[in-house]
Amino acid sequence: MAPISTGGPRAEPVPGDGVHDVEIVGDETAINEEALAGVPKIYTPPHMEGRELVRAGVLLPFTDRRAGVRDQSEGMLAAIELALFDHAGLNVVLLPKDSAGDSAQAAAMAETLRDEGADFVLGPLFGASVISARSMAGFSSASFG
Repeated sequence: MAPISTGGPRAEPVPGDGVHDVEIVGDETAINEEALAGVPKIYTPPHMEGRELVRAGVLLPFTDRRAGVRDQSEGMLAAIELALFDHAGLNVVLLPKDSAGDSAQAAAMAETLRDEGADFVLGPLFGASVISARSMAGFSSASFG
């Protein structure tokens, strides 16, 4: 499963963690952002390299201001994990993202899911977030559930 993303600032990459590895050529470690602009950022866990994967995005309000909503989100993610582990096989990757209970945040995280190669999205939890996330990320209505 991919780490949950809040959309906030990210920590510096740790070399050797399998997610942020950068090939170092000579003494140069800088990444040319222009050269990477058209390259998709599709997430594939290192242990699943070479498999044909189904990437399932999960948009839930993990950091909502209400404790009950946060608890429900964690419970829903656990239920999704159990269902997929029981029935989906070994080629499904969950990509959980935090919508924070906010339409704009849901839209931003839906775009991130699209960029990471999500085939479909489970969530968001709130109806207004579904509409904004779907329209901003360019997913079809059949891709959201």
